[in-house]
Amino acid sequence: MLNEVRKGGYPSYTRLSFLYSIVNLLEFGRTYRFLVDVEFGVDANMVAFGFELKDLKGVRLATVESKRMHEQGKSFTVKSGDRYSLKYKFTCLFSNGTYYLNFGVSSYDGKQKVLNRLVDALVFKTVNHEGYSTGFFELIDSVSISAQESELVVELLS
Repeated sequence: MLNEVRKGGYPSYTRLSFLYSIVNLLEFGRTYRFLVDVEFGVDANMVAFGFELKDLKGVRLATVESKRMHEQGKSFTVKSGDRYSLKYKFTCLFSNGTYYLNFGVSSYDGKQKVLNRLVDALVFKTVNHEGYSTGFFELIDSVSISAQESELVVELLS
């Protein structure tokens, strides 16, 4: 099976980084990069890359789909032996918890052909989320509450 997998676009190295250091504990609000080095073992047309973020239960939270990249004209042709480095930059807006990243490479020569897919390629935890939202990610940047003085409010409170 390993030899079969290596025939496609084989991710040789995956990592998360912050300020050029490899990390697996992400702080809320900081910017990180998901880095992947890929070496191709086959010639392929219309190649595109994608990744997916999941929670501990496997629920998909966000996806950068190779199909959408291909549809937007962001796919290209590769030759066996070609190497590429990918950098996905993101700000950590996830609630405290544990998350997984999947990564995939597909070609679109007529229809989608998955060249390689790494399931649970990386696992990371997030900390220091003290926002207002619960769930998977922060929805609100700030909350402003101000008292209103009006007769209607006074009548309702009387």
